[in-house]
Amino acid sequence: MSDNAEPSLSPVDLERVSPAQRRVLEMLVKGVSPQEIAETLELSIGTIRAHTAGIYKVFDVHSRSELMSALTPVPPPRAAVPPPAPPPASSLQQRPDLAPPGPSPFRPPELRPLSPPHGNRPFVPRPMQNRNVSHERVAIFIDGWNFAKATYEGLGIRVDFKRLLSTLAGGRTLLRAFYYIGEWTPENYAMMHDLRRVRLGLDVSEPPDPNEAERKRMQQQGFIRMLNRNGYQVVKKPVKVFADGNTKADLDIELAIDMLTLADRCERMVLVSGESDFVPVVRAVGARGVRIEVVGSQQPFAYDSTPERPRAFPARASDELLDAADEFTELGELAGAIELQEPRRPRTFVPAAPPVSQGS
Repeated sequence: MSDNAEPSLSPVDLERVSPAQRRVLEMLVKGVSPQEIAETLELSIGTIRAHTAGIYKVFDVHSRSELMSALTPVPPPRAAVPPPAPPPASSLQQRPDLAPPGPSPFRPPELRPLSPPHGNRPFVPRPMQNRNVSHERVAIFIDGWNFAKATYEGLGIRVDFKRLLSTLAGGRTLLRAFYYIGEWTPENYAMMHDLRRVRLGLDVSEPPDPNEAERKRMQQQGFIRMLNRNGYQVVKKPVKVFADGNTKADLDIELAIDMLTLADRCERMVLVSGESDFVPVVRAVGARGVRIEVVGSQQPFAYDSTPERPRAFPARASDELLDAADEFTELGELAGAIELQEPRRPRTFVPAAPPVSQGS
C-alpha cells in the first residue's frame, strides 16, 4: 500500500464493534480528530469519547497508535496474472507429440445432450440463503422505568416496541426479551393521591376517585398485554411510593437474576438501562464470556431544554456502567429507528346535549 492510499479495515475488525462504533472506528483510522468526528456524525463530543473508549476496550489498547497496530492488516489486491500464451501452430507441426490425440487437433469433441436430472419436471432453482444473518444468540433486558424516562422525557419520542425489538436484536437469534415494569395497585395509587393532596394543602380524608384509579389500571394492563403479544416477557412488581412523591419499581434484583440465569445460554446480552446498580452483574456475566452491550444515553440536556431554562437529561447513563460493558450504543442514535411513526388517534368530540328549559 502506498503512503497516499487510504487505510482500510478488515471485515474481522468491523465485526468486533457495534454498528454505531464502526463509523467512529473508520474515521479514527483515517486520523480524524474527535471534534471533527462529532461534527461530521452530528453527535456530542461526550458520545464520541464513549464510543472511542468502547473501541479501545474491544481491541485492548489505550491510544490511537496502539489501535492502528492492533488492527488486522489488509493484504493489497493481487495483480491480475495474464494466462499463458498457447504454443504457436508451427511448433505443433514440428512436434507431433505435442498435438492432442484424435483425427484432427483442431476439431472439438462431440457434445451429447445430458438427460434432465429431474425427469420431466421443470427445474426450479433454490433461493440463496442470506449469509449475513448471524447465528449469535442474544438476550435483551429492558429497565422499563429508566427506558421510559430516557425516551419520553429525555428524547421526547413515543416508542414503537416492534421496531425496538427488531433493532436491538440486529438480525441475531433472539433467545428472550425481558421488560421490567412497575405495576400500580389500588394501595400505592391511594398513597400517591394522599401525598399530592398533602403537598397542595388539601384534606386527605377525601378518598381517591375510583374511576380514575380504574382507568389507570386498565391503561397499564393494555400496555402490558401489548408487550406480551409482541415478543416481550414482562416482569412486573408493585410501584414504590416515597415520602417525597417520587415513584420507582425496584426490579434490579429480578433483572440481575435473569441475566445470571441466561449467561450460559447466549453469546451476547443487551442491557437497556443507565443505572450504575447493574455494574456488578455486568462484570459477573462478562467474566463468563458473554459480550455485554449497554443501550442508554449520555446526552447532557433533554429535548425541551433551552438556554433560559436548561433541563438535565433524565436517566442519564452512568460512566461506571459504560466502563464495565463491552459496547455502548447511544439511544439518541436509535431514535429514528424506534420512534412510533403512526400518529395518535384523534379523539372524537361528542357535544353535550343542550339543557332542557323549564318553561313551556
